[in-house]
Amino acid sequence: MANVAAEHARYHRYTVDDYHRMGEVGILDPQQRMELVEGAIIDMAPIGSHHSGLFDDLDP
Repeated sequence: MANVAAEHARYHRYTVDDYHRMGEVGILDPQQRMELVEGAIIDMAPIGSHHSGLFDDLDP
């Protein structure tokens, strides 16, 4: 049964314009961390304290 579902899975690739438009019309939650990677919208992990500290160091 799992093989049947995998054979019928569909993937939709999005453009940068599609991604921005989804944000404008409220399809994507502005509070949710996500990125458009090679046409796919990917949920991103929250920034940890180490990452945040490094990022703050780069801010002029």
